[in-house]
Amino acid sequence: MLQSWDGGEFEDASEFGVPTSSRLSMQVVMVGYNFKWRDYAIRSTWQYLADAPADEVRAQINGAYEADNRQRFQALMTCLFDPAQRLNENGVPIYGLFSGDGFVPPTFRGTSFSGSHNHYMTTGSVTLDSGDVDALVETVVEHGYGGDGGKVLIFVNPRERKVISKFRVDSAASFDFIPSVSAPAYLTSKQVIGSAAPANYGRVPIVGSYGDALVSESTLIPQGYVLVVATDGPNSRRNVVGFREHPTPSNRGLIAVPGPVTAYPLQESFFVRGFGTGVRHRGAAAVMQITTGTYAPPAQYRRAA
Repeated sequence: MLQSWDGGEFEDASEFGVPTSSRLSMQVVMVGYNFKWRDYAIRSTWQYLADAPADEVRAQINGAYEADNRQRFQALMTCLFDPAQRLNENGVPIYGLFSGDGFVPPTFRGTSFSGSHNHYMTTGSVTLDSGDVDALVETVVEHGYGGDGGKVLIFVNPRERKVISKFRVDSAASFDFIPSVSAPAYLTSKQVIGSAAPANYGRVPIVGSYGDALVSESTLIPQGYVLVVATDGPNSRRNVVGFREHPTPSNRGLIAVPGPVTAYPLQESFFVRGFGTGVRHRGAAAVMQITTGTYAPPAQYRRAA
């Protein structure tokens, strides 16, 4: 996966000869994704199907769709929250974010980094303040992510959103938190300069903005953690996590496998999906845990042994 490149330089033109040839200096890193087949059975018998209302059968199938969404989300979040490195079936490393493991990040616009550079951070205190959020955003932006049409998103649990929503410049914060256009009506004696954040960024609900970053609230983000992610939009190859599917198109997506009775395919049918995930841009996200100790991934987003 291409991580960065350094361009050449123009030179003064001359009537004597042609310019010196330039070749881009590119940094490419081999990054791996895992792959597993996972299935989900409803086990509908012919007697159940004979008597069950159509809405009940649809609800069972919708349950499979919901479980599929949940397993993919779980895999993506685990990539971001757990720094543990693994190998896929081809022996290629499956990375987390930069974790001080000796990997030297690419230089960006004159800023160089060391092998101890770490995107798994802690507050060093039992409370979250604006300086912590500033440090998180800067840790991502300094690698060149989130600009040139991209965006930085801050994902928080409702508990941490209540803290961030109180950030104000007159209280030593770098920026004011500004509610998005989806916020409930509120009174203020101050004037908002500029536009409020949109209600959604793609399919991500937005509750407000802090500086140039958009803030999204979800109970799926563990309490005591803040996640900052840079994105270039849907399906961009510069997004932090990659999603692996089977090379054969017919084996991609959520597949409904019919049962053995051809005339009644729902009978004994089940669902299957093959997929895998892995971080492809280790600098495009950062996580902070609110703790005085060392970083530890949340239990729900920890890699299985």
